[in-house]
Amino acid sequence: MLHEAISNNLEKYSIGVSKSQWGWSGWLVLASLATFFVGSVSGSIAAVVRRLGATRVFLSYSKEDGALATKLTGSLRKAGAKVWLAPEQVRPGENVRAAVEKAIENADAFVVLLSKPRSKWMDAELQMALKKHKRVIPVIASDAADLPPSIKDILAVDVRNDEDRAIQTLVDAVS
Repeated sequence: MLHEAISNNLEKYSIGVSKSQWGWSGWLVLASLATFFVGSVSGSIAAVVRRLGATRVFLSYSKEDGALATKLTGSLRKAGAKVWLAPEQVRPGENVRAAVEKAIENADAFVVLLSKPRSKWMDAELQMALKKHKRVIPVIASDAADLPPSIKDILAVDVRNDEDRAIQTLVDAVS
């Protein structure tokens, strides 16, 4: 039935293909075009759905800053963001690096909580985010914190003086 309807329309609009000429090769071309179109549309739909949903945030921090990371996470989640934290998401037996890479890939924003010392994992996560062209938001958590050279030109949120105001600034920046 579908074959007949397509063939009739092809003839009707003078494409020059008669019912008898419309064979397997024509169907193959049509199927290829339909697959391409559906794939293109579904990718666009996924992007729109992502934009309509909550902002996905990857939070990179050292264990020493766990209390501040918890406070930031709570404020971001209260504002509707989905925050990815390795201790919550990575399960025993799972490949940590692969889980982190996937989470960074799926993130809309990459927030890095800077203090001393910075772990090798944080540096690796930051490099992954930059390589994937993610929006990086540095948060300065202590006087000893130094901005890595790769993000020194990015305006940072400074929580050292007025923590509540700085957290609201971060929430606004992510939203």
